[in-house]
Amino acid sequence: MSFDLALAASIEPIFILVALVAVAVLAFEIVMIINAIHNENISATAKTWWVVGMFLVHPFVAFAYYFTDYSKRRDGSVKV
Repeated sequence: MSFDLALAASIEPIFILVALVAVAVLAFEIVMIINAIHNENISATAKTWWVVGMFLVHPFVAFAYYFTDYSKRRDGSVKV
């Protein structure tokens, strides 16, 4: 089995793109975890479930948190 350098060179940009997207998703998830920990508008139980969910299911729960609790907190629609 021989290694084809032309094939490797054509695939490399795809790996770079995938790596950049993965780093961006990881950074987004970290920001959402930190935000959930510091969010005073949700109960301690909800906070715990959001953080545990973000660790277990990763970006899916982070996106759900963003669209449910994070966006409410940023636009000021949640009144205490």
